Order: sequence, then structure tokens, then C-alpha cells
Amino acid sequence: MKGVLVISGKGGVGKTLVSCLLAQELSKHGTTGLADMDIDSSNVASVMGIRMNEVEITEERKLIPAALDGGSLLVNSLGATLSDTAMSQTAAFYRNVVRDIITGTEWGDIEYLVLDMPPGMSDIFRETVEQLKAMNALLGAIVVAQPSSLEDCRRAYEVCKRLFVPIIGFVENMSGVMMHGKVVKCPCGCGEELAPFGKGTIKKFAEEVGGVFLGRMPLIGEELPRPPSIEGVAAQTIKRVAERVRSSTIPKIPEDKIRRAAGTFKFVKNVIEALLALVKQAKSEIDIAALRAKYGRGEPGVYEIHITDCPEALGEFRRIYLQADDVKGIKLYKRNTLPEGVKVDGGVRIGSGPLACVLKGKIPVMDPFTLTKYYEPYDFVKAVNTGDAEIWGERSWVGFLFLDSILRREKIYEKVPGMWKGD
Repeated sequence: MKGVLVISGKGGVGKTLVSCLLAQELSKHGTTGLADMDIDSSNVASVMGIRMNEVEITEERKLIPAALDGGSLLVNSLGATLSDTAMSQTAAFYRNVVRDIITGTEWGDIEYLVLDMPPGMSDIFRETVEQLKAMNALLGAIVVAQPSSLEDCRRAYEVCKRLFVPIIGFVENMSGVMMHGKVVKCPCGCGEELAPFGKGTIKKFAEEVGGVFLGRMPLIGEELPRPPSIEGVAAQTIKRVAERVRSSTIPKIPEDKIRRAAGTFKFVKNVIEALLALVKQAKSEIDIAALRAKYGRGEPGVYEIHITDCPEALGEFRRIYLQADDVKGIKLYKRNTLPEGVKVDGGVRIGSGPLACVLKGKIPVMDPFTLTKYYEPYDFVKAVNTGDAEIWGERSWVGFLFLDSILRREKIYEKVPGMWKGD
């Protein structure tokens, strides 16, 4: 099985339609699966026109997907099985459902699994990537974007770099307009094709980053049949995408030693030592009174750094508390030394791997086209932006700025021996 992620940096760009069309095209050449990973907004079943009135389970308690085109296309979508798909659940729930869809579905001996991913790159994306990598089944991602959503396309590209996800190619959707099989011209009479979302920006971006542009698909101004079928330039683009997928092989993704070592005793111990050294350095450098005045704090704030994968042997350091005090500067507490009655305003949850990279000021990434590993600048802001760190609290934004002012100290990691060797 070769897993193909169809991704986008935002919603509403036509990613589901591309997923469904691609799965149908691939199924002409071999048995293909189509998985609806947009769990709380599933609509693959609606686009494909399927309804599973009775859910069948194998003796191994695997779900039997809906079969189309004589069994050459298998579909698993919660939208086909639930009477109410309006869902709001926790990240842990979504991760469990991801595992159920990928490993708990009776896909059989399929050649490809097309995964219609939710917009953005949060828990579902990460869990899906982890599952496919563990199975050595990650072929890569197709990035779908509108011409007007260039920044969202760039964000998808950046996350793929940081999570070591190969990018098969880019598709520019809603590029121009077609109606009844004909190109719609601009109403002003200039003769140009009507392009309400623009045209060509995703192609330029693909060329800029060294990726493959697989074509454009115009906005279709009419209701499509179910399952969908298209013609013209859109159909040609889907054929090119399928050809690119079929000519690709499972790539050898370089090892990410930081993520592999994260959470181990030695690694976390060194990260904690670096963090404590950094706080000591920041205490002598930061004017707390000026900082609090700038961000509107009238009283000392206490913020928590929660190292989520801290081993039990270092459990007393799992949560480290920082207090900004005008007189004493930055004070540091462990959980058992935090004064009674002190209110924790907020903090950050972060794994030891991303925290190590924040302290180091760089992170290993992979060129998603050449599969070459290299390093890029990395800081607390980027950790939050890419979902590597989660900020929380009543005044989470103030806490975010405070923690960023501390964690941006330069070259502190060089003082801690034994880190990043051989990576």
C-alpha cells in the first residue's frame, strides 16, 4: 500500500474533490482506497454519493469499506456511517480514529490509499504521517491550493519540511472558471478568462521552491454528478497527478535523530540543564519591570513550561514554573517548590525535541523534493506556529510573549555537552 496525502493549508480550496477524482483515476489501474481523514467535517461520502446503511465488521473486527466500480475503489468515510456528522472532540479522540481508519479498515491488497486530509496540519495530520511512516507506506503529499491562498500553501510546504513529508506535487484549484464545459470569459469584454481567485501563483511558488507543478483546475460553476466526473483542463490535471503518483516509489526518508532521541532520559536531562542555564542567563539580561510595563502586567506572573515527554525518573522537572518579579527578576520553581496559593497564569506544553531545537535555535528539516536533510533557524514563535508547542492560560498571549523573551537567548545550548552529536 502506498499512502498519498491530499493536503491544504486552509479549508474550502477543493481538496476533497481532488482526492475523490484522484482515487477514481488511480482505481482504473489497480485497487485503490479512499480514506476520509477530515473526521469532524467528513464529506467524501457526500461527494462520492455513498451511504452505508449497515456497517459490516470482519471477524478480526475490521470495518468493511464501501466498494465502488466493481470493488476497484474502496471508501471509508464517517459521513457514510453516521446519522449526525457534526462532531467536536478532543485531539486524543481524533488520533484514535485516525488509527482506526488506517489500520482498522479491511483495505485488503490495495495498491494506493488516497487520504483526504483536513485543512491545516494539526493532530490528525501528524498522527496520519506517523502511522504511514511506521508502515513504510508514506508515498508523499499532493498540496492543493487556490491562487489566492499562497501563504496557506507556503505553510503546508513548511510543515512538510519539518515533519519530513515528501511532496509529490502542487495543484492550483479554482484557477479560472468553467461552465457547461466552456471557459468563462471576463464580463468586461477583454477576452481574458474569468479568474475571481487569480491564476498562476501556485505554479510560480512550486518553481520557486523547486517542486513539481501538476496543473490547474478551474472553478466549475455547476453541480457535479456523484461520484464526480470532470472534463477539459481539470481532467488533464488529474491524469497528470495520477501519472506522477504511479511513477513514484516509496521514498527513503532521512532519519531524524532529534525526534528519535526525544523523551529519553539522557536527552531530556540535557535539555533541562540547558533550560536552567538559559533562565539564569535571561535573569541577568531581561528588565522585568520594563517587560511587564510593556505588556500590561500589574502583578508578578507565573508561567509553566510543561515538558510533555519527560520520563518518570525526571518527573520533578516535568513542569517548571517561571515568575517575573520586579525585585528578584525571574524566579524558577519546580512543582514541589511552588509557593502555596500562587496562581499559574498559563504556560506552554512542548516536547523535549522541539524544546531542544528552540534552545539550539535551529531545527532539522527535509527538502520535500530532494529528501535532503538540513537545518533551518527555529525559535519559540515557529514552534507555536507549527503546532510543536501549545500555549494555554487566561492571558496566554502575554505568557507567550514572556516565554518568547526568555527562550530566544542566543547560543545557550552550546554550554551543554553531549547534545546534537552525530546528527
